[in-house]
Amino acid sequence: MEKQKIIQLYKTLGANLISQGQLFLRKAFHVKLTQTITSDYLKSFLTNLGIPRINIYCADKKYMIIDWEVMRDIIAFSWVDREKYLSDNFDCDDYANAFKSHLAEVYKVNSVALSKGVKVYIPSKDKEAYHRCNLILATKNGVLKAFVFEAQNDGYQELQKDVPIKIGDWDYKMNRFEF
Repeated sequence: MEKQKIIQLYKTLGANLISQGQLFLRKAFHVKLTQTITSDYLKSFLTNLGIPRINIYCADKKYMIIDWEVMRDIIAFSWVDREKYLSDNFDCDDYANAFKSHLAEVYKVNSVALSKGVKVYIPSKDKEAYHRCNLILATKNGVLKAFVFEAQNDGYQELQKDVPIKIGDWDYKMNRFEF
């Protein structure tokens, strides 16, 4: 077989494997919506958790919410955190973008936000840095919750009004959210 035909075969096979893999994942997780909320409701919900309304951007009018236990299972099998960290090439913003896109593409879930302008304190380096992570909306025992999610290592913490966010040994000060 000539080289161009082999390359074309790889491209076709690779695209088909990805498509079939996504189908397998959708069937395996059997993601069901537990709630659909409007962008206004989403903003009010986060405002009640202490996030200024001006710091919340919604690209859609409606958001599909799934159960937190299903989301945790998806997180456990997601390959995003398995990517090697490469400064400026695949770092915090890329992990966060990849996880948000992964949920939208594979499961049609748009209730994962990019958390931008996050300030983290890293005790092991005794420094502050700007960071990007995710915010996940999901239902837990039928109640809407928000979870700060670290796509680099699958760490998370529920966002609660006036409760500091600490994932691992990093302290987080949240800023802007883009859904």
